[in-house]
Parts: sequence; structure tokens; C-alpha cells
Amino acid sequence: MELKNTKFPGTIRPEGHYRRLLFTAIVATSLVSVFPIVIMTVVNYLQYQEAFHKESIRPVSRLTTNAKLSLKAFLSERLSALNLVVHIEKPEGLADPVQLKRNLRHMQDTFGGFIDLGLISEDVQQISYAGPYQLEGLDYQNQDWFNEVNLRGTHISEVFMGHRNVPHFVIAVKHRHSDEKSIVLRATIDTEAINRQILSMGTQGDAFIINKKGILQTPSRLYGNVLQEIPISVPPYSQNTELIETFDENGSPLIVGYAYVDRTPFAIMLLNRPGAMQENWVTLRRSLVLFLIISVVFILVVVVWG
Repeated sequence: MELKNTKFPGTIRPEGHYRRLLFTAIVATSLVSVFPIVIMTVVNYLQYQEAFHKESIRPVSRLTTNAKLSLKAFLSERLSALNLVVHIEKPEGLADPVQLKRNLRHMQDTFGGFIDLGLISEDVQQISYAGPYQLEGLDYQNQDWFNEVNLRGTHISEVFMGHRNVPHFVIAVKHRHSDEKSIVLRATIDTEAINRQILSMGTQGDAFIINKKGILQTPSRLYGNVLQEIPISVPPYSQNTELIETFDENGSPLIVGYAYVDRTPFAIMLLNRPGAMQENWVTLRRSLVLFLIISVVFILVVVVWG
């Protein structure tokens, strides 16, 4: 006998109607059970992603800032040493090669990094020299560095070859004595101390110094030796340490930290690949996805067959 649907209580409903109710109940129960797990997994995924991202860039920012402060202190110490000598010594004393050599030896013993000293008069002639080269009597007329030291009172040059035919850079200070005659004390700085210091900071990548044109001032593990041009764009000037996330020539992720050193032609760059941190994030991401799949399947099995 066929069952009929009526509006009266107690009437037996068709079997298909109960199947629909059962299906609706299963779907509703599944959604209620699965939805919180999906939300939790997505939230955890985003939180872990942000945490790993911060952990991958924080060391680069810290090391770049430390390198900037270290280089700034290195240069400030040697400028202060030059200023001290040029203020306490009389011009005639500095013009004596023996006394100038004695000052050079004291500065080498106290600070290190000094190669030679030269005293330059107002007429741009080097009137006294102390160091390993034969540079007495050089004429520095029309030299950009001399014009700058006249305007600013101090000068820090880029790395160049010069008469020595080896990469080096110079610092210079100007002082005017009571007789209104000015002199310039100029020192050549050994770049090896800076090279070792900067390279040691790029243990997981590369660290080097460039000038504003992108010319290497220290050696680079990736881009070659001093005075070569790097194949990446020179980052825009900023007073603060900046980070750029980009890709190298092979398409691998690369984190670039850079910082310009005030009143110098130098900018420090630190390049780092996420490496192990990126691998850890990939492993955790797979675990989260696997956890979500297993949880959803388990809930569906319990709801359907429970």
C-alpha cells in the first residue's frame, strides 16, 4: 500500500523525505565541526608565515645597522686623530719629515689602519710626507678632494688606485693657524681592516661596500673584486637602514639590507638568502595542510558512520 502525505499529525512521511533530513543533518554537523578547524588552520598558517618572515629579515637589518655603526666609528676615530695632530702640532713641526714620521708611527700604534701622512700647503703642494712611497712634492691642484676639504674642513674619499697603484682611500682635515695660513693633513687608510670586518658580517650571504655609482669599495663574494661594478641597481638614498626583498639571477629569494654612511661616499650592502629558515617554513606549511586534511576526513567519517 502506498504511503500518502497528509497534513494530519502522526501521518507517516515518505522515505525520501527522511533521507533529505538525514543528509541535511550530516552536512550541518560536518560544517559545524570542520569550520572551526579550517579557521584555526588558516589563522595559524598566517601567523607562522609572518613569524618566519620576520625572523628571516631581522638578522639582515641588525647586521647592516651594526656594519654601518662600525664603519662610522672606524672613520670617526681616524678623523679625530688627524684633527688632534693638526691642532696640537705647529705647521713647521709637521713640515719636518722626521716629526711627521713620528706622528704617523704613534697613530699606527694607537689606532691602526694608517699607511702614510702628507702635509699640503695652501698652494696645493705636498710639502712633507711620511710613508712607504716617494710622494714628496706632489701637486694636488684641481683635485676634487682638495676642493671639498676646503669647503667642509674634512674629506673622506672613495677607494681608488692613485699613485700607489693599489686600492686605497684617503681622509683629510683642514686647519687654519693664527697666521691665517691653512694647511691640510692627509692620510691614506689601509682598506684591509675594513675588508675583513665587512666580509665577516656576511657569513650566510655576502657583505660589501659600494659608492653611489655602484662601484665596489671592498671585495664581494658574489660580484668580484674592488672597483668592479655590481650588476644590481644601486638602492635609493636613505638615512636609515633599509631592506629590499627581491630575487637573484637564478630566481631564488634574496634579502638585501643597505645603509648609507653619513658624510662619506660609502653605502654598506648585505645580501642574504633565507636558506634554512625558508626550509623550516616549507616543512611547517606542509604539516599544517596535512593536519587540516586528516582532521576534515576524520570528522566526516565520524559524522557519516557514527
